[in-house]
Amino acid sequence: MSPKKAHEVDRFIALAQTLLSNEPQITSAIDIGAGRAHLSAALTREPLLLDVCAIEGSSSQVTGAEKLVSNRLKYKKKEEEEHKRGMLTLKTEVLDENGIRRILQEGRAEKEEGRLVCALHACGDLTVDTLRAFVSSGSAERQDVLIAIGCCYNLTSSSNFPFHPCNVSPTFTHNHLVLATQSPILWSSSTSSWESAKLSMRKLVYRARLQVELDASQGPSPSENRVGRLADSCFLSYETFRSKALKKMHLNENDVARLEPQGEWEGFEKTFMFFWTLRCLLGPVLESHIVLERFTGLALLLQERLAVDENAGKELRLELWNLFDQVESGSARNLAIAVH
Repeated sequence: MSPKKAHEVDRFIALAQTLLSNEPQITSAIDIGAGRAHLSAALTREPLLLDVCAIEGSSSQVTGAEKLVSNRLKYKKKEEEEHKRGMLTLKTEVLDENGIRRILQEGRAEKEEGRLVCALHACGDLTVDTLRAFVSSGSAERQDVLIAIGCCYNLTSSSNFPFHPCNVSPTFTHNHLVLATQSPILWSSSTSSWESAKLSMRKLVYRARLQVELDASQGPSPSENRVGRLADSCFLSYETFRSKALKKMHLNENDVARLEPQGEWEGFEKTFMFFWTLRCLLGPVLESHIVLERFTGLALLLQERLAVDENAGKELRLELWNLFDQVESGSARNLAIAVH
């Protein structure tokens, strides 16, 4: 487990312990989008000792998780065996709203009173589907506890805005969602992070410069012939990038006009970095709007659902936690929505 993942799992477990401190009846959990089941495995250990069902949509991820589980069983602590708790089950399921709703409804043991429902960095629409399924499955009425942390806003469907019809939300295009993933605060967290940020901006400048040259030479449009991915070593200089990119596009270097003077583009790179940084500073603003829009939308859904039964969820709380240390851990997506 990487230091970043270890930080996320430790903080998640601490929050779960806090929320479950007054819920002694909860002895099981469902981990939605469990990946390699790092969180799932941690939930089965002390201090929580929960029986966990780890649900993943990717069979390859489940295969990796199975190896982790088999290794864990070799070193399982005696005290956990004495409690006869802390079992981990892995399943592959279709993870959309209907699939998650079915999992939450069918996976409940008879007379079971409450479960912990987890979604740690549920990618794209998976976070939205988990929040909606939590409500529509009746989990709130059964006093389940939910902790959900979103991720990969760029993979979220624009149709998922607004989260609730009563929410007033601007139209989010794909460009908005991509921008929401930017975290400039992490750029200066270390020398390597800053070098990586500068490299990312240089890549954009070089690609833009090549496209101008292609347009001037009436070369192929981006939709006709793409450069695609190139190794970082190709961006050590523009000449290196140009040569590799044109070769990949099956174009002769002499047939593509060069832009002069060179100095103008060197100055453009600095100007671009300045304006790109200003643009990326809007990323946390857009992310905050996305998370708050989900938060308020979930509040409305819970109110509508629980209004049917005045006694259900009478003490229900909806909270937003700033969970991870972004700078220390490098974990950009750190906002957790919790229902308990």
